[in-house]
Amino acid sequence: MVRFKNRYVLCEVVSEDPRCRQCIEDRAVGLAVRDAIGRVHGDFGLACCSISFTVKYLNAYTGTVLLRCRKDSYRLLCSALPFVRQLESRNQRYPCFLNTLHVGGQPQPPRVQGLVPAGSPWSLTAPSRHSSMGEAPLPAMVPWVHHVQPYLNFQQI
Repeated sequence: MVRFKNRYVLCEVVSEDPRCRQCIEDRAVGLAVRDAIGRVHGDFGLACCSISFTVKYLNAYTGTVLLRCRKDSYRLLCSALPFVRQLESRNQRYPCFLNTLHVGGQPQPPRVQGLVPAGSPWSLTAPSRHSSMGEAPLPAMVPWVHHVQPYLNFQQI
């Protein structure tokens, strides 16, 4: 069996209109991201990213979105995210943009970032080493965290 390596991109929907976050759906976010990839990278980029691109998690109240794509094409996805300018849902267009917060190799970045409420199935904190001292529990420290590298290195040009 072959294991497919994926990258998970944690994004935040930023909008001045508070109705934007209440009305977004995962299908609308997926279509907007695919459209941006097609505009920026053409048919080749769209084909590379569409192989396993999915919206894994969407919280409409906090505006948190978790996108999954193949490891080979996550840079194409990350470079196209700034070109998402609006989301269309229920025949309404809401101006907004996606702010990339984190890129990781496992579907656990929301736990590390602390962006998900405690009752969510994505939430998890590490057990406290100092529980008898009354200190707050330590956040889950994960060694596999991979931050986004710049797509172009201007020193090489």
